[in-house]
Amino acid sequence: MARPKQDGLLYFSFDTDFFYADKRIKRLHSKYGNDGLIFYIYLLTEIYRNGYYISWDEESAEDATEDLRLREGFTEQVLTYLASRSLLAMSKLANSVTIITSPGIQKRYQEAKKGCKRQVEVDSEIWLLSQEETASCIKVTHNVSFSEKNQSNSEKNQSNSEKN
Repeated sequence: MARPKQDGLLYFSFDTDFFYADKRIKRLHSKYGNDGLIFYIYLLTEIYRNGYYISWDEESAEDATEDLRLREGFTEQVLTYLASRSLLAMSKLANSVTIITSPGIQKRYQEAKKGCKRQVEVDSEIWLLSQEETASCIKVTHNVSFSEKNQSNSEKNQSNSEKN
């Protein structure tokens, strides 16, 4: 029996010099303490568990605040800092969903997926890496929104009901 398709990763590489190699991480720690670091690591695990990005909304912020026992509003402050230092990229899609990812996250994701036997499809609206940076195991596609898909199915159903 074939294995079920899994978009996320079971584990991801974590550099042993995480605390020392990048000045942005040192500044994150000095500005927000251990809570800032654990929130950043929490975001990375959520992203890789789901693939190469996460959708972020008010519920996600509440979950992170509750899971990590952070003070209210802390996650927004740290997210703003992480985005200003290019540790994360936050963008709004056409349907006003906030997406969190980064080129570094996507590079590590594709590196982990290189061993897969099948191509991994990624959404061109979310994928940040250039064609040259994108590995051959990654297939960048334009995903049609759910409403567009449902609309075409509705049109089919309408034409079927008219025949009856």
